[in-house]
Amino acid sequence: MSKPAKPAEPTALMALFDAAPAEALLPQEIVAAVLGVPPQTLEKARCIGLKEFPPFVKLGVRVRYRKSSVVKHLAKLEERCVA
Repeated sequence: MSKPAKPAEPTALMALFDAAPAEALLPQEIVAAVLGVPPQTLEKARCIGLKEFPPFVKLGVRVRYRKSSVVKHLAKLEERCVA
């Protein structure tokens, strides 16, 4: 019996994010690592319609986040924190 796959390290996921082109559609594991939240937080946010997270794209049963949307989301968070 094989062991379940070990989740990727956050630094490895961040490297994948950095290497992706702006219009890449990324899985929630990568986006969760970039935002510093567990993937389950993104799932819950989608289910209840929270706007505090980047918009997502639904492809059949798969959910993806456009890299450019995540970058814009982070920029908005940064703007809110400036006094």
